[in-house]
Amino acid sequence: MGDGLGFDVISEGVENEAQRHVLIDLGCLAFQGYLFGRPLPADTLTECHMPHAGCPETMTTESPRSA
Repeated sequence: MGDGLGFDVISEGVENEAQRHVLIDLGCLAFQGYLFGRPLPADTLTECHMPHAGCPETMTTESPRSA
């Protein structure tokens, strides 16, 4: 529905690969949820996105499209 109205759609709450694959089959290519990373404190998230910073194990840096 959102796509038909010209909106960008992000699927929220994606927790496993099966859900991600169903959403891809439905045409959704943007996701967020525990499959991609657990909630982090703001300072940890900021550190992770700085060049040459290490990310905690709870965050993924892999693109959902390449998985």
